[in-house]
Amino acid sequence: LRSPPPPLPPPRSLMPDGGQGAVVLAAGASIVGALAVGVVLARRRRRHNQQRPLVHLADLRCQGAVPRLLRPSTYFDLSSEEGFEHAGYLSQQRDVVEAVEGLHEYTVERIQQDAGEAGGWTPRRVGGGGDSCFPSSTVVIVGSQPVTVETHEDPSFLHLERLVAVGDPYSPSVLRIRRGARILGGTFDVSRGSIDIGEHAVVEPGAVIKGPAIIGSASEVRPGAFIRGDVIIGRSCAIRCEVKNSLIMDDVELCHPGYVGDSLLGHRSHFGCQALTANLNLTGGDVVVDLKTCRCDIGRRKLGAIVGDDVQLGCNSVTEPGVFLAPKTIVYPLTRLARGFYGPEEIVKNKPMEHGVIERTPLRNRRAMAGGGGPAAT
Repeated sequence: LRSPPPPLPPPRSLMPDGGQGAVVLAAGASIVGALAVGVVLARRRRRHNQQRPLVHLADLRCQGAVPRLLRPSTYFDLSSEEGFEHAGYLSQQRDVVEAVEGLHEYTVERIQQDAGEAGGWTPRRVGGGGDSCFPSSTVVIVGSQPVTVETHEDPSFLHLERLVAVGDPYSPSVLRIRRGARILGGTFDVSRGSIDIGEHAVVEPGAVIKGPAIIGSASEVRPGAFIRGDVIIGRSCAIRCEVKNSLIMDDVELCHPGYVGDSLLGHRSHFGCQALTANLNLTGGDVVVDLKTCRCDIGRRKLGAIVGDDVQLGCNSVTEPGVFLAPKTIVYPLTRLARGFYGPEEIVKNKPMEHGVIERTPLRNRRAMAGGGGPAAT
């Protein structure tokens, strides 16, 4: 016969003994104290910023005194080595805010300029009483505004899901599909402007593109993407989020749901899932950014983020209106960035227990980002 098992030890009290209790209480007190200090410091900084003089960006432009922190060259490599097709546009702007403001006009002019180029276009008129160049089972045409479809390809291989042209019948728009582009589906809305799809670009089913918009060569517009107009996308980009009134440079990865509005994104920048650029103050009014010696009213109600080359935003990170990220800045997931200037070569992450708001540390492993390649598109 087996001996009975030894009796179980008495249950430990849920409350720690005297020594452990003191440690727990001390740790809790330190955490509360750190949070209180962070709140006090944040209030002091806010009061200090409010006491500084307010200047208007329009006045700085007239005086030729736009600070370096607002110039495009601070955030983007516009040299010929990068070869960004629209680098000339950025180089001509006095500041990044002016670049955001002029996107609509530039996008429209650029599409019209490219309309006169030679290269064997086959124009076909759709809508407005013209014959459709697509098989009836391939595309649904909404509206009566005439649309000119310019393409090198056989239209029977262009599998548009829907072509929307609701607008002025005397202002026809253009859907330009360049050589090698693959249209696997998607909705194309040219009611307010034309759309230019670059060579070897891919538009997948479920994507929505509203003009005016330019999609760069070899870029992918994936299911769920919503291009809301006044958008320029560079070469070899991956887009699946909502984009509005923004310029996106080459090799940018927006592979997951999220939002980019009224923003500029530099080469090889990368957004994790649900990374957002808030572009409107909830309390209204123009966006005001804090410079070293003053506060600057940029003269716009909407401004998202200025994201420099090789910047990475982790999943569920959020930027307030008026965030400026210099090159090679890394933002950790779940980080909320207050308006202001960050980087270059800096790591930004949430550390509420230690620092009250966020922690900012220099980027040590610079060699890892020197070659340009961010994370691979997924």
